[in-house]
Amino acid sequence: MIKKLDLQENDLGFADLDFIVKLEYLEVLNLQNCKIGLNELVIFSNAKSHLSLLELNLGYNILSASDILAINCFSTMRFLDLRNTKLAEGKFSFLRCEQLKKCLSVLILAQNNLDYEDVYNLSTFENLRKLDLSYSIRKPDLIYLFKNSCISKSLEFLDLSFCKLNANDILGILKCRNLLFLILKCCNLKYGCFSCYDELFLDLKIQLLSLKRNNISSKDLKNIFKIPTIRFLCISHCNLPKNALDIAEFS
Repeated sequence: MIKKLDLQENDLGFADLDFIVKLEYLEVLNLQNCKIGLNELVIFSNAKSHLSLLELNLGYNILSASDILAINCFSTMRFLDLRNTKLAEGKFSFLRCEQLKKCLSVLILAQNNLDYEDVYNLSTFENLRKLDLSYSIRKPDLIYLFKNSCISKSLEFLDLSFCKLNANDILGILKCRNLLFLILKCCNLKYGCFSCYDELFLDLKIQLLSLKRNNISSKDLKNIFKIPTIRFLCISHCNLPKNALDIAEFS
């Protein structure tokens, strides 16, 4: 009675997936970097499987839009890893699935290419606690869609490293009132991105904040130091102005 199956770094074909479908007690499945062929995941939906997967890792496989659509059949999913699946923007059709919007708590979409519709659909997820979009946002003004959305009420961990962000996106992030861990490494942030929303910082719950390799001003720092819960702050390689730490108010 197999409940957890780790097959990562194997070369799997259609027949192997047919075998997996028959494991009716399976809860955790790792298929990372298994060279799955295009459209082979369709077997999960065509077979009308009784699988009640809780965790699925499909990272580093080349998937089609049909493969992504097949994921919708797993209405019990809590954890989904789709990092580096080489999908074109707008192909994440599963983000429209109402069942997944209610059940997913961890979603990894790093190293993909998300567009406006993808991010909008993400903003409607109700119970998502951890989201990794590193290397996946190539246009600014998309994360702004998180402002006052469903995801802003549940999100606790957000990684946007190496994404293109601006001051509007920072507002969308600051509206995620339950964030505990925020990673914004190398996001092309300009001076002043954190200086526009003075009133928001005192109510934040962020404990870890990484801003490595961005441009941070004295006024930005002053607001960042207002966060009452912050325990770890990384501002290395941030082109800090001279005397920036003297001007900012430490708490």
